[in-house]
Amino acid sequence: RIEGVGELEVRLELKNGIIKDVNLMGDYFPIGDVDGQLLQKLRGVPLEHCALSRALPYRIDDVIRNLVKEDFISLLIE
Repeated sequence: RIEGVGELEVRLELKNGIIKDVNLMGDYFPIGDVDGQLLQKLRGVPLEHCALSRALPYRIDDVIRNLVKEDFISLLIE
């Protein structure tokens, strides 16, 4: 759970440390195209902080209300 965002569950399919597929579920409030603006950008990206940071848009609270990029990356890596 991320305060101000809601419950988030991320399911990752990895091969050799590379994200092959990603799915996001929970009770968050989407205000943009979650698949097009976030999830598609993660496919083919190594599961590493720097690579994830480069792949994701600067502001992801435009896609999911109140979600900060660093919190999302931490969720992916944990």
